[in-house]
Amino acid sequence: MIRLFVSDLDGTLLNDDHMLDEKIKQGIQNVLDHHAYFSVATGRNMSSGLLEGFEDKIYHICMNGAVTVDPNGNIISKHVIDKKNLIEMMNQFPDLPLQWISKNHVYLTVSKEEHFEEMKKGNRRFRPMDEEKMKIFMKGFVFDCTPEEILSHDIVKVNCMPHDPAHYQRLEQYLAGQNELVNAPCDEGMFEITNVGVNKGEAVMALARSLGIDPSEVAVYGDGGNDLEMLEMFENSYSPSSALACAKEKAHHIIGACKDYGVITHITETIESQQNK
Repeated sequence: MIRLFVSDLDGTLLNDDHMLDEKIKQGIQNVLDHHAYFSVATGRNMSSGLLEGFEDKIYHICMNGAVTVDPNGNIISKHVIDKKNLIEMMNQFPDLPLQWISKNHVYLTVSKEEHFEEMKKGNRRFRPMDEEKMKIFMKGFVFDCTPEEILSHDIVKVNCMPHDPAHYQRLEQYLAGQNELVNAPCDEGMFEITNVGVNKGEAVMALARSLGIDPSEVAVYGDGGNDLEMLEMFENSYSPSSALACAKEKAHHIIGACKDYGVITHITETIESQQNK
């Protein structure tokens, strides 16, 4: 029996527009109504990763496992990047569009207008967004920050999506020489940097232990490169047919595509089948 359902958001649980809608809400509520646990496991921070209407009902594993929060808002775990590593990155890459992420905010040195222009271009994972959608997605972003302001916060993750291949190679080479930082991006061409040992799989395992749930009673869902450990560690692991090839290779099962609500449909069918036994 599955007692804990854990899902990535973008490309997995959320709809094709990366949004939470009524069908998904009903599916999550169905899990809770049948006395099972639900948690998201996302690369987003707590501001953009919280599911509206479920803030005090489900668990949240955010920033690829760097922060885990219970339904009451209590921090279960938090893995802060050492400031010496942050300073070194700031000094090494002052020209890169690095995003410095704390529990609730994303700090950028560029202006809102500059960042919006970049987001309008879109990338492999996100289609170009209009300004209204960007405002929703970038809740908690703080612009025009100084290095001193960034360093005054507990940074748990650093993101970067360099468009210049030379910039990508520089950062990739730098991280290859690090033993305290790791990159686990959701897609090619991106960087999602956390402390070594931080990943969704370890976070889910720790959450299951805290709830007294055996790994065989956990179902996990993911579609990207930052889901690989999670998909490999649990026998009940599922990737949408629309997932990246690397995720489908690690998952033990392939289900319906994201655009067809594959994840929430599978979760609902699992709950129903358990009730009929």
